[in-house]
Amino acid sequence: MGKKNRSIWYTLVCIGLMSFALSGCRLLELLESRDTPKEHELEGYNLDVLNEKILNSSVLGSDLIKFPSSLNGQVLSLYIREQLSQLPALVANGAVRQGSVIPESALKRIEENSAFNNIKDKTPTFYAVALQRLDLLMAPTSAVWYKDKDHHDSNVLKIGQVMPGEAVAVMHMSDDNSFCYVQSSYARGWLPYYKLMFTGHIRWLEIVKPNDFAVVTSPQYSVTVKGHEYVYYMGDVIMLDKKQSTVDKPVGLFPVNKEGVLTFESVELPKKDFNIGYLKATPENLQAQALAYKKAYPDEAEGPTDPAFNALMMTRVYRSIGIRLPQDSRSLCSVVSFLPLKDKVYLVDK
Repeated sequence: MGKKNRSIWYTLVCIGLMSFALSGCRLLELLESRDTPKEHELEGYNLDVLNEKILNSSVLGSDLIKFPSSLNGQVLSLYIREQLSQLPALVANGAVRQGSVIPESALKRIEENSAFNNIKDKTPTFYAVALQRLDLLMAPTSAVWYKDKDHHDSNVLKIGQVMPGEAVAVMHMSDDNSFCYVQSSYARGWLPYYKLMFTGHIRWLEIVKPNDFAVVTSPQYSVTVKGHEYVYYMGDVIMLDKKQSTVDKPVGLFPVNKEGVLTFESVELPKKDFNIGYLKATPENLQAQALAYKKAYPDEAEGPTDPAFNALMMTRVYRSIGIRLPQDSRSLCSVVSFLPLKDKVYLVDK
């Protein structure tokens, strides 16, 4: 790898972690000798073992393959109350709803709708799939909260997102039955009930970890299938139709609600936006993915160390090679040391 490319790669990786070094994380540092081959795989690790370790060590994530069939009600209630406890601070810091200050009565209604006091000692797990890209929320409300009167760019109640066709474990329902409290691979929070489709456990497990899939390699991919729009981002996966797919013409499966039953529509995928299976785990591929992402969203970062942008970029880049990094900064900080970068990219104390 030449000096110029090495410099770019070092910068991209380091920027992604620079903000976390301040909170005790360690910074990735790239060291390559002159006799290093131009391309070498980041091998010597088991992807399943690595991802299980990452997901179980992240603050909000979970390895869904091993998700329990029932949950301790007290623990579940604690999860919900911990997230709701963040709402008063958002209001105190100026959060607004429809341009107005959020009243105490709104917080009370959200708390009542969460129904965390009605959770039984042991609650069963149900299995569902998202029909479209959805915001995962920290509270069961359709109201959009903005940071303050001057910032209307994003909902501060949003924890993350789930992609179309993503499997989630449903743990609890809101009092009005409009929201489900769910666990995704990366986070837990509330999703709208009517945008989920429930299915059996065996089929759900096949969706959690599909054998045949394509990974999105472009920064974003959108398609409309029978009037329904599906939006995917770099690192997202789409299950493949095994009967129709070929190496040259992959055919993706898109989830639909067909008279109350989860089914899938088959649509050919453009190869320029996808790779069958994960990309080869090489520094060159990581560099190319990072550059593509930065080129697609050049104005999103407030600066070279903007934590939100770089955490998202790093998450998307690594997911495209099959390493399922969480997006939230606390979780990302806790799992950075697991990255299998061997002697070519190693960790040093700040």
